[in-house]
Amino acid sequence: MISFDFLQEAEKITKQNYKEDPDTVALGLQLSMASSLVIEKLLQARGDTVYSMTMDDYVNKITEIGFTKIHEHFCKRIFNGKVEGEEVFQVWYHSDGLILVCDSYNGHRNSAKVLYNWQPTDISSSEFCKCISSGHIYNDPNNSDKDDNSDKDEKIWIGDHDAREALVFKLNRLKKNGKFIKPWVQQPFLWFIDQEQSKEKPIKRGEINKQVISTFSIQIQNMIGKFE
Repeated sequence: MISFDFLQEAEKITKQNYKEDPDTVALGLQLSMASSLVIEKLLQARGDTVYSMTMDDYVNKITEIGFTKIHEHFCKRIFNGKVEGEEVFQVWYHSDGLILVCDSYNGHRNSAKVLYNWQPTDISSSEFCKCISSGHIYNDPNNSDKDDNSDKDEKIWIGDHDAREALVFKLNRLKKNGKFIKPWVQQPFLWFIDQEQSKEKPIKRGEINKQVISTFSIQIQNMIGKFE
């Protein structure tokens, strides 16, 4: 259901290319809205995360599945150049070796991403592609003589997932088809920066990242490795 391609389904029904037929686009949007409602009800029934969650409900869910808050700061909510309120930015840790970053907007959970190092049981299986989202295969500089395409090598995926919707489902599928690795062999892209801070110059953003990491325990800093 989550991977449902609404435009492809619309094309099957109309026998038209959505890029050339407005009616196919309109049908696709209707299918998208309908499937979103069904997915949300299914995820709620499974006790999983959904797009429409409040920040409080989201925090309760990630705490329930084992995440512990390791950083929090507050920032201004600005709209059309005016300060409208205050938002929270948080970083969470899971003992499996996961880091989750999330923030709020007007009482609701806004963005959320979970980062990890993960070793698939079988990188050549069809399940591998279903499990992953953004990321890359780690290339160990000490194994430069090995064939990168060899199935015998123990490949590690340096990745992340959108953690807003179906977080429990996504993490369970990763666990079923491999194992999380800690300490990390390589950092995924770390972005411990709120919306207001994102407007800073790159060198300043790097300093902010380091400052946030310095608030983590030594054990967690050792787990993620030296900030790159």
